Amino acid sequence: MGGEYLKHESLGSFDRVERDVTTPITVVVATILVLLGPLYLPYALLYQALFWIVFATIIVLHEIAHYFVLRLLGRYARIRLYLRLCSLLVEYEEIEWWEYIAVVTAPQVIIELPLLMLWIYSRDSVLYLLVWFHLLASLPDVINALRAAILFRGCTLRLYKRQGRIIGYIVKKPNGEKILFRL
Repeated sequence: MGGEYLKHESLGSFDRVERDVTTPITVVVATILVLLGPLYLPYALLYQALFWIVFATIIVLHEIAHYFVLRLLGRYARIRLYLRLCSLLVEYEEIEWWEYIAVVTAPQVIIELPLLMLWIYSRDSVLYLLVWFHLLASLPDVINALRAAILFRGCTLRLYKRQGRIIGYIVKKPNGEKILFRL
């Protein structure tokens, strides 16, 4: 059964530990921009509330897209709410770099492209905001997909947890070097 690795306190020693600053920074910037977004909606408060409900639903569907692709790849996956990171997160076991890229870009294909096509067809301002807000919320995924394609080619990736908390992720290079990227 998948998921046994989650019970381990340690995955061994690391050759190098680095601070992952891109993910937290993009999460903070995207969150601020998303929170400021309704100021641009010149509509009634009820309309803004409906917008946030739709956007929250899109975020849940975004995480389900990650989960779905991991399961299609035959990998263990679990969706969890992490208050420390202020987000839903899909936990996974060790995956190859190309699988990681497929997983993190899946919501762009499954959600972003249909939203964009709907907006192109309708030119509705709310759809336009949903397209941009989802893209902003997906910014860490997009940046991490680029990073995996450029820096982690041939590597495997694994979430690193200690006492039930996500500490970061481990990149294992083909030469055996393990690097912990702390969040």
